[in-house]
Amino acid sequence: MVAVAIGAQNMPEGLVLAVFLLRSNVGKLKLLSLVTLTGLMEVVSAVIGYFTASYVDSLIGIGLAFAAGAMLFIAYKELIPESHGHGYERPSTYSFIIGLIIMIYIAHWFG
Repeated sequence: MVAVAIGAQNMPEGLVLAVFLLRSNVGKLKLLSLVTLTGLMEVVSAVIGYFTASYVDSLIGIGLAFAAGAMLFIAYKELIPESHGHGYERPSTYSFIIGLIIMIYIAHWFG
């Protein structure tokens, strides 16, 4: 369930990064390279995390708790204020609610 949830979170993350770089007048080849590299870093981190967790089982809970706290901080400090600026309060709120419903469904489905 955690893997599906993280994968679902990574899709819009890559899209947002690509749109940001595109609006910053970054060339399309460089844009594709940067977005691909950020995605590959997650694969490398997953492999490192897998081997680390296979040796020390107690790190799994600590790692998940740390990741959850970091994501909550980023959402509270950066994402929510930024998404509600410039007159996009309503679409941002609806997107949040839809994302929350999807994640609840994934959690229920994978139980």
